Amino acid sequence: MPKNVIRRFQQKIEDVVPLQGNSILVFFRDGMIRKCDLRAYIDAIPQFSILKNRPDYFSRIQIQPGGYGIQWDENLAISDAELYKMGMIIPLEAEDFRAFASERIINAAEAAEILNCSRQYINELVKTGKLHPIKSSEKNTLFLKSEVLKRNWQ
Repeated sequence: MPKNVIRRFQQKIEDVVPLQGNSILVFFRDGMIRKCDLRAYIDAIPQFSILKNRPDYFSRIQIQPGGYGIQWDENLAISDAELYKMGMIIPLEAEDFRAFASERIINAAEAAEILNCSRQYINELVKTGKLHPIKSSEKNTLFLKSEVLKRNWQ
């Protein structure tokens, strides 16, 4: 295969994480991680204004099939090549990110174990604003381990 075809294939998107401030963290197949500030797109292209007006919509970002870009819907997309060019290189490898998530993110049961309390008390800490989940769903709540440990010292 020609080198340029191999290079293009390696620059396909593996994963994307929405960040605050209309930025995204993009993980590429070649191991590169780039932070892309999308404010210029949002300000310059009228159909992207929905991302500024509705922050909840911004978090619905998806990877296009095959990693050829990202999209929010079929009319709102950015190509992998464009993201690769615009993104600022982050000196982090995907394996580092996975290790962080594996070691530093815990669920409510693990938080209760660290704090030596019930899950109901964990829910109460969340309701009163004394513990802040990083993700919450009907079945599970995730926390930064460092915040739970800090709470244990108080």
